[in-house]
Amino acid sequence: TSAKYGLKIFGPQIDSPQEYPVDPAATAIYKGDSVKLVADQGVAKDTAGSEVSIGVVVGFYDSTGKAVATYPGGSVTGYKAVVLDNPAQKFVIKCDTALTAADIGTCSDLVVGTANTVTNTSGDYLTAVGTSTAQFKIIGLAPFEGNACGANQDVIVQYNEHMLLKTAGV
Repeated sequence: TSAKYGLKIFGPQIDSPQEYPVDPAATAIYKGDSVKLVADQGVAKDTAGSEVSIGVVVGFYDSTGKAVATYPGGSVTGYKAVVLDNPAQKFVIKCDTALTAADIGTCSDLVVGTANTVTNTSGDYLTAVGTSTAQFKIIGLAPFEGNACGANQDVIVQYNEHMLLKTAGV
C-alpha cells in the first residue's frame, strides 16, 4: 500500500533508547518521527534536509512521568521523548519515488507527512532518491511480501546526516 508510517526499527535494536526533553515550542510529534536537537531546548520534529537529526521517537512521557502516545504541541511543557539515537540503527520507511536497483546506496531527504491521529504514528516518508548526500542512506528494499522496486516501496535506511556523526554542535 502507499500509506505512510514514518520510521520503524528494522533488525536488532542497537542501543537502549534515550530520553530527551521536548522543546515546548515544537509542533506535535508522533512515534516514528525523526527528531532533531534544538539548542538549549531538547528535541523537535525533524525537517527535510536537517543535518542535526538525533534519532527516531519510540515513545513519550508527559510532565508527570506517565507514558503517552504523542507530544501534542502547543507549548506543552515537561514532556520527554524516548529516542533511538544510535546513528547505525536501521529503519524501514515508505519511499514514494519509483526506486530502481541503481538507487540502492544513494541518499534521500525526509518528507514531513501528515501523521495518523488514530494510530498516533508518523506520516513521514522519503522521496527524491539518487542523491549523494541527504539525511538517509537507502540500504535496500525491506523483505516484505510483494515489496519490489517501483513506486511506494518500503526501504531500509540508516541516518547519513546525524548529529552524532558531525564534528560541530547544534
